[in-house]
Amino acid sequence: MYYPTVTREPYQYNSLKSNDGLRDHEGRITELLLSNKLSGDLNLPNIDPENDRFMLCGNDAMLKDLAKILDDKGFSKANSRSQGHYVIEQAFIEK
Repeated sequence: MYYPTVTREPYQYNSLKSNDGLRDHEGRITELLLSNKLSGDLNLPNIDPENDRFMLCGNDAMLKDLAKILDDKGFSKANSRSQGHYVIEQAFIEK
C-alpha cells in the first residue's frame, strides 16, 4: 500500500487516477503508529508482532524513536544471531 505523508509543509497528493482512493496525510510516522491512525486510515488491524514486520530506514533520531515504539508494542529487532520483527537499514548510519 502507498500512504503518502509529510511532516513540515502542506501536502496535496496529485494522482493521475482520480479514483484511486488516496488522500492527503500529514504527520510523523511515529505519531501515526502511536495513535493507530495509520492502521485506521488503511482499514487494517493495529500493528501486531504476530503478523507484521518492518524495515526501518531514516535518520538516527527517527530510527531510535521507531525502535522504541515497536519494542514497547512487543516487537523485537532482528540481528545476525536471531530473527526478529524489524530490521534497521544500516547504509546511512554515521561512524
